[in-house]
Amino acid sequence: MRKDGLVALGLAAGLFAFAACGTSDGTDAVTTTDSIGDTGSDPADVVPVKGRDGVPGWNILGPAYTSPSALDGMTFEWDYFSVHDKAGAFTGIVGYLIANPRQVDDVFGKMVPAGGNVAIAGQWADGTRTAEYKNFGYEGFSAGADVRSFAAEDAAKGQYGRMTPDPAANTLRLEGRTANFAWDLTISDDWPELTVDDDVYSVLSATDIGKLKPGQEQWNVDVLWPATRVVGSITNQETGVTVDVDGVGYRENSYGRWGFNLGGWDFFYLYDPATPVALVLQTYHYETDSLDFVDVAFHDGGALVTRRLMATDGGVAWHHEGWRFDPVARQCVPTDTHLVAEDADYRVEAVAAISDDEAPLLSDATEATKKYVIFEFFPRVSGTITRKADGAVLATFEGQGGGEISLARSDKENQTAEECQAFGATFTYP
Repeated sequence: MRKDGLVALGLAAGLFAFAACGTSDGTDAVTTTDSIGDTGSDPADVVPVKGRDGVPGWNILGPAYTSPSALDGMTFEWDYFSVHDKAGAFTGIVGYLIANPRQVDDVFGKMVPAGGNVAIAGQWADGTRTAEYKNFGYEGFSAGADVRSFAAEDAAKGQYGRMTPDPAANTLRLEGRTANFAWDLTISDDWPELTVDDDVYSVLSATDIGKLKPGQEQWNVDVLWPATRVVGSITNQETGVTVDVDGVGYRENSYGRWGFNLGGWDFFYLYDPATPVALVLQTYHYETDSLDFVDVAFHDGGALVTRRLMATDGGVAWHHEGWRFDPVARQCVPTDTHLVAEDADYRVEAVAAISDDEAPLLSDATEATKKYVIFEFFPRVSGTITRKADGAVLATFEGQGGGEISLARSDKENQTAEECQAFGATFTYP
C-alpha cells in the first residue's frame, strides 16, 4: 500500500519481526459445521447449507445509484471470477464490468470504458500467458437490476459476453468469445458455510478513496464467494485448442463511483480445498486505509473459524520483496507478496510467489485506460496458520492462487532493477 507521506520501513526485518499486533477480542470468530471437513455426523443428519445469494442484481443498477449524482458518469462495477483447473490446464480470471450505465455524457463519463465490458486473462499448461480486455459499449448490451444477468455483443466480429443466473441452484453460467478466448463456465459456491451470514465476508466500503472529488467518491469491496467451484471449458482461439476445466476459484464483486486511474489496488487470494483454507489480502493505494484487510477461514479442532483482520487495527503487514519491469505494460511489477496477519488468537503467514507468472490487462477504450494497467497474477501461494496460545500449526497450505496490482503506466520505455526496487519500496505496510 502506498500512502502519501508514508515512509517505507525496513521490509523483511520489519515485517517478519511483526509479532505482537493482537487486537481482536475473539468476537469475530465463527464456529459452524463445515461440509468440506469431517463433521463427525451421519451424512443423513447433515442439512445442506446454502450460502450467500450469488445472483442478486447489479448494485449500480439498483436504487442506491439511480438518484442524480455529479459523479454518476464514473460509476462502475466488476464481477470477478478466478479459474484454477485442478490439472493445470488453465489458471486465470474472467471478469464482467458495467460502466456509466446511465450514459452520462461528461468528463467522468469519458474516464471509464462505458457500457458492457469483459476481461479474461490466463496461463495455459505450457506456460504461455494471454490477457484481453473487450469494451462492447452500449449497443447490444443489457444487464439485470433484480437478478445478475449480463449480455453484450459485437455482432460484426462475432464476439460476445454473457452471464446467465440460475437462482434456484444459486449458480452463474459465464460464456463469451473474444479475439483470443472462448469460454463456457459454471460457477457455484464451494464452501457455503463461509457466507451464511452477511457479517462474515461482508462488504467493506470507503469514502476516502478518491482524488478527483475527495469525500464524494466511494468504493465497495465484497468478497462474495471466497471459495468457488468452476467447471466447463476454455478455448485458446490462437491455437484452436479447447481444454476442459474442473477446478476452484474465488469471486469478488466491487462497485462504486471512483476515479480509479488516480489510485489502484493490490491483492492476492487462495482457496485450498484440501486443507481447507480460504485466504484473501486486499489493499488499496494512496488515500484509504478502510479497504486494507485480510479475510481468512480455517479449522481449529474441527470447528470452522473465520476472521477479518484490518490493517487499521495493527493486525496486517505485507510487502513485495522483488520487482521487475514489464516492457509490454511499461511498468514495474512485483514478483512476490509476503504477508503476516494476526490477532490475539491466530497468526497467518503467507507468500504469493509470482515470479513472471503475470499478464497485463491493457485497454485503449478511454484516455484514462490507455495510461493504466491491471496486472493479473498467477502465483503459487503457500503458508501456515498458527494458534498463538500454544504455537500449534493448525494449517499448512499451498496451491494455485491469483491476484492483481493496478498502476498508472510509466512514461519510460525501460527501467532498471534498481529503479523498480525503489519504485516498489513504498508499496508496503506498515
